[in-house]
Amino acid sequence: MNTEIEKLKEWLVKHKSEIPLKQDSGKTLMDYIGCRTLENPWSDLYSFFLDNRGEHKLGNLFIDSLGELLNYPANWLKDYEIYREYPVEGDKRNNIKRIDILLTDSQQKHAIIIENKVHHSLENRLDLYTNAILNLGYDYNSIKKLVIVVQEKSWEKEKAEKNGYEYITHQKYVNTIIEKLQYPIYSSQADSFYKRVLENFVQNILNVTNDMKTNDEQIRFFIDYFENSKQVYGIYKSTISDYKKQLNNISFDMDIENPKIVFDEDFQLIYLPYKSNNTVLLTILLNYMWAKSEWYFGKPFIRVALELKGKAKDSFESIDNTRKVKLKDDYRDFVTSFSNLKDNHMMHFAYLDIPINEERIIMPEGYVDFIKKHLTKQSGLYKLGMEIIELIK
Repeated sequence: MNTEIEKLKEWLVKHKSEIPLKQDSGKTLMDYIGCRTLENPWSDLYSFFLDNRGEHKLGNLFIDSLGELLNYPANWLKDYEIYREYPVEGDKRNNIKRIDILLTDSQQKHAIIIENKVHHSLENRLDLYTNAILNLGYDYNSIKKLVIVVQEKSWEKEKAEKNGYEYITHQKYVNTIIEKLQYPIYSSQADSFYKRVLENFVQNILNVTNDMKTNDEQIRFFIDYFENSKQVYGIYKSTISDYKKQLNNISFDMDIENPKIVFDEDFQLIYLPYKSNNTVLLTILLNYMWAKSEWYFGKPFIRVALELKGKAKDSFESIDNTRKVKLKDDYRDFVTSFSNLKDNHMMHFAYLDIPINEERIIMPEGYVDFIKKHLTKQSGLYKLGMEIIELIK
């Protein structure tokens, strides 16, 4: 194993300069407040700025930029309404689909359908959206249809065009907006606060776009060196397994059961249920050890999360809000959000991040002692779990 690691180290040093780096364009407000699911926030902001009577006072900036891309004349949409998540009948009974953004001018009978994609693929039935607007009495040629994405995919573009939709990127749209913003007709009356919001929004779009482009470049790099990449991945899997084997033997002198570990290299979680209520558990996440996270000042760390599942989650949600608020205030250093649901059965309630000294990588055999040092009866995260158990009895 050591010989393999030395060979890989030589290879990485040799090709280090060739590995594509992510472009750092600076964080935006969405980064700082932790927006990870971006489609709804972006759609909300698009809708806000598309309103030519809005308090941003940018007038027709967004609608005219859209007109340039969709090739419709000025005032093609004049007195229009904007709808978010407009409901349409699905392909099955009682199955409702939703148009991300719908613009309708009921006087001129013109409409624009916008389907916004960020991290998700275009799996939507676009024909259902078109048919829904046709059923409102709009002529087919009076409906402009648009799919807007972060990164072009040939199969998506083919699908969109087959359904009569234009297919463009968010970057292309915001570049057009920024170009037009130079003209006094749009900028002279603009509210300074909302102009800053717009700049932040545009930067967020460009950051996400650059991030995805870099990911593709990195993938291509490792494909070019497939054999070496495969070897790295093999050692990576083996290393994860070694850490998990060590943690399989961990025991605590407190209200914690023996660990429950899934030996799957892609499932890097170790569950530590409380003995007094095994639907309240501490979960150790290994993921943050391997990749430096920009959310923790570029340093690797170990995360321990307090999670509620099943009955514990349901019981906690049913207690009065005053007690929840007090609990959140008492443990403000750990609590994330009462509504931070991983799924319908699990609540990611709080977490503790334990920083790792990069110069002293923790080997598997030292991992147990490292965890036990930071996870004791005196740990705020552990005590929070015990208090929740008492609260939901």
